[in-house]
Amino acid sequence: AIAILLMIKLTHSYKRTVKARRIDKVLEPFLDRVTNLLWPRLKMVMDAHLRSIRSANAKKCGGGDIHPHLISRRYAEFTCSILLILNRGRKAGSSMDVGND
Repeated sequence: AIAILLMIKLTHSYKRTVKARRIDKVLEPFLDRVTNLLWPRLKMVMDAHLRSIRSANAKKCGGGDIHPHLISRRYAEFTCSILLILNRGRKAGSSMDVGND
C-alpha cells in the first residue's frame, strides 16, 4: 500500500511539473490514466489490510512480554509511513518547515 501511495504522489507531482512546463496537453491524459489505475488498486490493498486486521487473533500473533505488540508496531510504522508520504517527507517542527508555508 505504501508503494502504491508513493506512486500516486509521484504522479501528482509529475502533473504539477508538466503544467509548469506547459506540456500538460501531451502528458496529462497519460498521467490521469495512471492515477485512475492506481486508486482502485490502493483501495483493494487497503481492504485486504483491513480484512487481515479483523481476522487476526492477538494471542496467536505474539506473546505477552513487555515489548510493544507486533501488530501495534506494524500499525504505527504503517501510519508513520503514510503520514510522511502525505506530508512530503517533512518532519513536523523541523527547520525545513520554518517560513516555508
